[in-house]
This record gives sequence, structure tokens and C-alpha cells, in this order.
Amino acid sequence: NVLNVYSNNLGLCIASEKIEDKTNEITAIPKILDRINIKGNIITWDALNTQKSNIEKVIKLKGDYVVPIKLNQENFYNDLALYFNDKQLEIIKAGGIGNSYIKEMEKSHSSIITYEYFQTEDISWYYDLRTWKGIKSFGLVKKTIETNGYKSIETRYFISSLYIDIDTFSKAIKQHWNVENKLHWHLDFTF
Repeated sequence: NVLNVYSNNLGLCIASEKIEDKTNEITAIPKILDRINIKGNIITWDALNTQKSNIEKVIKLKGDYVVPIKLNQENFYNDLALYFNDKQLEIIKAGGIGNSYIKEMEKSHSSIITYEYFQTEDISWYYDLRTWKGIKSFGLVKKTIETNGYKSIETRYFISSLYIDIDTFSKAIKQHWNVENKLHWHLDFTF
């Protein structure tokens, strides 16, 4: 099971159910985690909440996580960006022990969207590993959008308490995006 924890300008949400208005999301996450059954579930959230204390709370409550690393964790983000270079991505694509890769394509309106999911257990190189509780893999999602001859590429980096399981890793990310996209649609059109 995947529990998606994220917020919007209406307050903190879990699986698009409003919890509190006008709260500091970062300090509210540990309180919310105490309220829900995390054991045996995979927790996802937006990068803002990828804090060492939140990660530690998930592990303490016997859950797992697949969470993004962005520039709010600048050093970690930059280290992952350097690590996931073209050569390393080819190594991960080739598979082998500790690496996994999956590619999915979809047509959306006049665009072709390709998602490439990379997951590796090659994490021992990261200097600050012990302060991020439970990390067992790093991941990258490469999204390529082709529309009318134009191509754009987005990359997102993730940390996870999961060992290599590319299907579960990709499913957790897709489910998070699905819930978030539905919420944003309601914000834009309903409210």
C-alpha cells in the first residue's frame, strides 16, 4: 500500500483528504504520521517534506518511503545529479545485481511521453548516508516529452527505504503523482 502525504494551499492532505488548515507542513508531518497506520506501507510526499526527521519517523513506525530530493536538500541533490550521469544510467539500464530499470511510454493528446525509472542499491558512496535513516536505494525518473518535433526532458531524484524492486518503486511514484494531479485539478476547477 502507498500512502501519499502532501499539501496545498488548503492545508495538509493525506490521499487528498484535508487534515488541517494553515499549518506549517514540515512540523505537521510527524504528527500526521503518528495518526495513521504506517506499518507495512510506503509513504510518499513532496520534496519539501524530505527532511531527516520525517524519514526517521517513518522508519521508527515501521514504514517504508519513496521520496524526492530537490534543491531544498541542495548538497544531496547535487551529489545525486553528479552520480546519475549518462555512463551510470547505462550501467543501471544493463541491470545486474543492485540495479534495475523500466521504461514506459504513453500518448497524451499530441505528445509522446516516455518515463524511464532507474533504481540502484549503489549508495555506499554517499558521504552522509548514515544520517538518512533506512536508505537502501537511490532512484531517478527521466521524463521525456515529444510534441511536434520538440523534445523536453525532466529528471527527478528519489531516495527510498526499498531494496531493488523497480515495479514497486515506479508504482509508488506514479500513485503519488496521480493523487497530486487529481487534487490540483480540483483546486483549479472546483475551487
